[in-house]
Amino acid sequence: MSDLLQRRTALLLCAVIVAWAVSGAFQHHSPVPYWDMWNGYLQFYMNATDGMVDSWWAQHNEHRIVLARLLFFVDIAWFSGLGYFLIATQLLMIAAAAALWISVLREHAAGVYRSAHRTPRFVFACAITAVLFLWMQHENLTWAFQSQFFLVQLLPLAALICLYRSDEGTRAAPLFVATCVLGMASAVTMANGVLALPLLMLTAIALRQSRTRILILAMAAAVTLVAYFATYQSPPGHGSIVATLTTMPFQFVRYVLRYLGAPAFHLMGGGEFARAAAVAAGAVLCLLVAWRAWKILPQATRHKPTTAVLAYLAYLIATAAATAGGRAMFGADQALSSRYATPALMAWVGVAVIYAPAMLNATARRARAAGLAALMALAGLLAAQTHAVLSHNGTAFEREVSALALAMAVQDTPQIKKVFPAVEFVQNTARQAAARGISIFAQQPYRDLPTRMGTPQLLGAFATCKAGIAHIDTLPDDPAHVKVAGWIEHSANVDLKAASLANADKRIVGWVIIDPATRVLSADSANTRASFSGYARTADGVLTSIGDRDEGVGCALAMPSDIASR
Repeated sequence: MSDLLQRRTALLLCAVIVAWAVSGAFQHHSPVPYWDMWNGYLQFYMNATDGMVDSWWAQHNEHRIVLARLLFFVDIAWFSGLGYFLIATQLLMIAAAAALWISVLREHAAGVYRSAHRTPRFVFACAITAVLFLWMQHENLTWAFQSQFFLVQLLPLAALICLYRSDEGTRAAPLFVATCVLGMASAVTMANGVLALPLLMLTAIALRQSRTRILILAMAAAVTLVAYFATYQSPPGHGSIVATLTTMPFQFVRYVLRYLGAPAFHLMGGGEFARAAAVAAGAVLCLLVAWRAWKILPQATRHKPTTAVLAYLAYLIATAAATAGGRAMFGADQALSSRYATPALMAWVGVAVIYAPAMLNATARRARAAGLAALMALAGLLAAQTHAVLSHNGTAFEREVSALALAMAVQDTPQIKKVFPAVEFVQNTARQAAARGISIFAQQPYRDLPTRMGTPQLLGAFATCKAGIAHIDTLPDDPAHVKVAGWIEHSANVDLKAASLANADKRIVGWVIIDPATRVLSADSANTRASFSGYARTADGVLTSIGDRDEGVGCALAMPSDIASR
């Protein structure tokens, strides 16, 4: 394969992998607040706008997520609080991480720069980018609350790069200032970010930087740690690393190794063998890091990029250990969660970067072989990335139904718990958000639900759809409402997202959400059919019609059911 064809193939594979990640992130994202977003996002914004300044610094579990809160505030204040700005920001953070790694790779493998080596390096750069966008971390890619999770990986890496590049040149002073700022900023991303400044100080010692710089970093670390922990309260239900090590050391080690080797588990599709492979992969990663450190650290000043990357890998391994200390009690399988794949992928990219010179700055034959191996790996990753655009787990639709229950003040406890475990809290937060006109409750159809209940449906005289109710379920905690499920068929040219239900008096007595994942074309391709789920009031009698006047869709319900008797 010619060099030009290799480069074009690598670029195409990388572009497809990234494009599918971006498409999947927006496709599977739900604008309905989920889990920590109710208190850490919506409630924070309302507290901040009410003048509660301390809400910016307040703990979120064990973390102080100040930088993420800045993004949360912008998302709600300027972008309607639907999370799309946050999803885009998170994707840009991955792109920034890829750019940083590629810049290190170029500098790190620049000892011998022959034309025969340029193509393998280009392929490696494409592979690095593709790995960082892998769909195995889909929980972080699709959940708008994960800005801090990406920041806590990105900022320490940027700080270490600035540190080793600040040794000489006209930009030495600005780069060292950036090192200190990025190190301090890391502490207000997540709890493990407090490790950044002490690690930067140790790296400065290893690189034999000036005593003044080491002292400044030590002082910055001390100030940051005191500020962080002065009013810190350990969250209930979390373990400690000391207690975990003394009571369950084998569980601790297994958790750490699975955490670091999680990409192997995800690429192998799960299962017992994949779990064992994750442990083995985590052990291999630790051995590779230890071996490189043993060879490089005695000559750290001659290998500044490698030293900085090794420090970053130590940071990620320490993060895995800290996570195991607090969460190993929940079982080692938790280390295989999709959200933990992000730091694991960063760790494997770091290992690839520190070993790249041995492969790329070699003979032309070895360099080309390394490039071809990276190209084949890219092709394999493409197959795994198809889940980004082909998979569907129904979570977005379920969250929309939960939002409908909250907007209609329906006490469907199991449904509401799908977005937050404390039902009373989330109901109160939803009412406040609706009153202030923020987040999903400022959007249709949720915004007008209270005012349109009981009003004329006004669908027109001619039927433009077919629809029926499949079943009606009573709600144990809310006898005033029932849960309704059914189907609707309408013109394929209409993108129907929600519809109202009316009784015999043609007045709106309920609402349903259309599940887009169930939409299929009819035989003549002129219509689409999809399922719906929603709620209706029991006191308003028989459900007779369904539709949306704004979309021009409306028809009678086949076999209407008398919900008053239920």
